[in-house]
Amino acid sequence: MSYYLIYSDGIVPEVITPISDQMEIQKSSRPMTIVAIPACESPEIKSVKMHISGTTNQQFSIVNQAPFYLHENSGQMGGDVLVNNLYTFIARGFKEITENDTALIVGPDVIQYWIVNGDRKIRNVSPSTQSICSGSSFTLTSDTTGRFSVGNIYQAFLSTSDGKFDKPTLIGSSTNPSSISCTIPNYINGGSNYKVMVRSSSPVVSSEPSSVALNIIPANYKMISPTHDIDNINTTRQAIYTIAAKNRISGTAKVTYKAQYHITLEPGFEANSGTVFLAEMGSACVDF
Repeated sequence: MSYYLIYSDGIVPEVITPISDQMEIQKSSRPMTIVAIPACESPEIKSVKMHISGTTNQQFSIVNQAPFYLHENSGQMGGDVLVNNLYTFIARGFKEITENDTALIVGPDVIQYWIVNGDRKIRNVSPSTQSICSGSSFTLTSDTTGRFSVGNIYQAFLSTSDGKFDKPTLIGSSTNPSSISCTIPNYINGGSNYKVMVRSSSPVVSSEPSSVALNIIPANYKMISPTHDIDNINTTRQAIYTIAAKNRISGTAKVTYKAQYHITLEPGFEANSGTVFLAEMGSACVDF
C-alpha cells in the first residue's frame, strides 16, 4: 500500500505528500489525516487496520471500504490539527472485511514522521502561459519566505480537470522556486480549469493553488452529451489532432471546433437553431 498525508477539511481531500520514514512536514492549522491506497488489484485488500501515536488524540481505526482513511467515522472523513512532534503510523492490510492474523497480506508497515514548527511559505505560483497543449512545456514561477533545508527540492503539481488536488500529477521539479520547468503529460485530458501548485521536500510545505486557471489542449478530444454540452457562450474547443463530437450546442452559443487532422460530428451531435457553429481545420499549437 501507499500512504499519503492529506488535508481533510474540504469536500474533496487535498493530498499534501506521500509519507516516508523520518520526513518533516511543517505544522499547519488545517486538520490532517492519512489515506492508504492499495497498489495492486490482486490480492484485494478488503480492510485496513491503522494506528497513529504522538498526538494527544491517538487514532485507531479499522476501515473496510477503499479509500482507507485513518480518521473515518460512519463513512465520513475527519482529521486532527497536528502539533510539532514525532508521529508513528502503523498499518496492516487484510484480505477479509474483519481483520485477523490469518488474513494479513500487507504489513505491518511502520512509518515515523515529524511535524515541525516554522513559518516558511511558498507564494505567488504562476505559470508562464494560460493555455498549453498536452506534451508541451512551460515555466512555473513562485517565491518563498523562511529558510528551507539544504538539498530541498521544489516540485510542481497539476490538479485534476476540476482544479482539485485529490489526485495531483507531478509535472516538474527544481532547486529554484522562481524557475521550475514543467511538462504536461500526453495523457492529460483537455480542460480549462486546471490549477498548479508547488510543494517543497524539506520540510514539506505546500503553496496555495495558482490563482489563474490553466487551459490544457488535449491530443484528441471526445465530447459527449451532457458532459460537454455548450449553452449561451462564445467559446473554442481545440485538440492537437482530432475531435469527435456528439454533444449539443444550444441557446445563442457561438462555437468553434479546431483540430489538425479531422473533426467528426457523430450521431447525437446537435447545433440548435440560433447557434453559430464552425469546424476549423488547423493546428491548435503551432501557428502557420
